[in-house]
Order: sequence, then C-alpha cells, then structure tokens
Amino acid sequence: RLPTLRIREAELSQSRARDLEAICMKTMAKDPGRRYQTAQDLAEELRRWLADEPIRARPASAAERVWRWSRRNREIASLAAGILLLLVCVAGAALWGWHQSQKVAATRGELASKLALEGGQRLLDEKNWRGALSYFDYAMELKPDLAAAHYGRGRAHEGLGRFDLAKNDFNKAIEVGPGDPETY
Repeated sequence: RLPTLRIREAELSQSRARDLEAICMKTMAKDPGRRYQTAQDLAEELRRWLADEPIRARPASAAERVWRWSRRNREIASLAAGILLLLVCVAGAALWGWHQSQKVAATRGELASKLALEGGQRLLDEKNWRGALSYFDYAMELKPDLAAAHYGRGRAHEGLGRFDLAKNDFNKAIEVGPGDPETY
C-alpha cells in the first residue's frame, strides 16, 4: 500500500517540483518499458524523493547531488566548508607572504645595486679602476640591464687602457638606457 502524500506548495522548490514531475511522467509513460516495473519501484522512488536523495527518473547534476548531500549531512558539510575556507585563507596568507618577500627582495636588490654604483663611482673618482670594475660587475650581477653600471664599467676599462672592452660597455649602456640622463 502506497502512503498518501500531503505536500504543501511552499515546500516544493523548483528542483523538487521537477523531480516530482519526472516521477509522475515516468509513472504515466505510454511505453510500458519506460514506466516503473512494480509498485515497489515507484514506492522506492517516492521514498528517495521524500528523503531528498537523487531520483532515478531524472538524473541530478553533480552540483545538485552535492547540494542535496549537504542538506542531508549538514554537520559534515559545514565542517568540510569550514576546512575549505581555512585552506583558502592559508593559501591566501601564503601568497601574500610570498608577494611581500618578493617586494623585500626587489627592494634589497635595488638598494644593493645603488650602493654598488655609488661605490664604483667613488672608486672611479679616485682612479681605482680595478676596484671600480668589481663594483660595477657586482651591480650588473644584480641588474644586468643597468645602463649606469655598463657606463661605469666602460669608464673603468678606459682607465685601464682596455679600449675595446670600454667601447663594448659604452655601446651596451646606450642600448639598455638610451637617453638616460643619469647614466652619462
């Protein structure tokens, strides 16, 4: 014997109404092969519908199955959502920390290259060509396309009488920083 179903309209969401409609349509299908084969099959389908489980008459999408499972298992779903939120927060904090460390490293690199340029310039003024050359080499390790470092290195090579190397460095300075007033 099938139970009597008393359903208020307010209790029916769109997906639940579509499920009930699918059950009814399968029950009344013209082709007997498409109907429920026994009353027990229909009762089992109605039991699944009442329990808010996926029915066989209308397969639910993956999102709908997850939503229904979470409504049936509120505690586990809440715990899973909390863990997911925690993972997102941890990932966000890690990403922020990595970004901050990159900014600090870039700032340190900028500062170190400026100090190397200043040191190289001071040694050029003292005509310490080899010392200046090492400072400019270090500045170029930190920032390979630093026009001022290429220019300073060219001046150091010029002071050492290495005119071919000086010319290469001057050309590189012009290539990486054309028109840079701080370079020349």
